[in-house]
Amino acid sequence: MTNKKGFTLIELLVVIAIIGILSAIGLVSLNGAREKARDAKRITDLNEIRTAMIIYFDDHGSKYFATSSGGAVDASGGDGGFKTAMLPYLPNLPQNPGTGSENNHYFYASNGVSYGLATKMEGGTGDWYILNSVGWGGTVPDSNTWTKDLGDGATAINCGDGYGEGSDFDICASPPVPH
Repeated sequence: MTNKKGFTLIELLVVIAIIGILSAIGLVSLNGAREKARDAKRITDLNEIRTAMIIYFDDHGSKYFATSSGGAVDASGGDGGFKTAMLPYLPNLPQNPGTGSENNHYFYASNGVSYGLATKMEGGTGDWYILNSVGWGGTVPDSNTWTKDLGDGATAINCGDGYGEGSDFDICASPPVPH
């Protein structure tokens, strides 16, 4: 009788199946890590814009760049006025590392006295991350309507459909008036 060395077909298929399952688990975990990394970049980018806003404030007689009617603009370059105003302070506006969703922008709204920066977070529950002129930074739940007191008698408000389109994220005089 001959002694054959090697693996049977069944043994090879079992090993290949195990490797496939482990690879699939690894890819799912990697996607979560990528979301967290993009969210961390969003927070860093908003802090960078906030630093530029502080310098702008000092250079312009204690006034922030005001958006028309306090409505939001795309702080990642969609609004020429904001981009032009920030050019001396932030030559390369940060770009959201998002996946192309309409929410994946950096929104800025100001009444000249207070401002708010916001972006939609990708990981976890998909909350909004907001920074404001009085140093508050944190998340607010993704819902159809939310408000966050910015101090100085102003409020950041999402008055609409839960999406970050420019007409939905506003700086309003307190108390916020739905529109």
